[in-house]
Amino acid sequence: MRALALVLAVALALSGCASLKEIFSTAPPAPPAVEPAPSPPPPPPAVLSPQVGSEQERQLQRDAQDRIDRTERLLSQVDPKRLAGQQQESYQTIQSFLAKAKEALYARDVQRALTLADKAYVLAGDLTRRIR
Repeated sequence: MRALALVLAVALALSGCASLKEIFSTAPPAPPAVEPAPSPPPPPPAVLSPQVGSEQERQLQRDAQDRIDRTERLLSQVDPKRLAGQQQESYQTIQSFLAKAKEALYARDVQRALTLADKAYVLAGDLTRRIR
């Protein structure tokens, strides 16, 4: 009996009261904590663009679409398989700008569409001049 008391005293001293109480407790262990469901992502920020009249907006849409079309005509003259490393990267950047310009045009963000289309056009012009 003394040996058991000594073992319990040593166990209590080494492990602390809380864990000893858990050993001799008849209560079932607490269930694991359930993490709350992740919150939905925040909505995208509102598009901030200057207010333009409907006629001016239509003109900007036409300008953006025209620039997209002209850029695509320039790129149709380029065989991407024959491009070197930096030229290939430039080609991919142009394609990315074009895709984003089309998305912006679809979202009626005409200022952004025009800016992206202009960037794509300038890069496409530069690329076609370098490979000739």
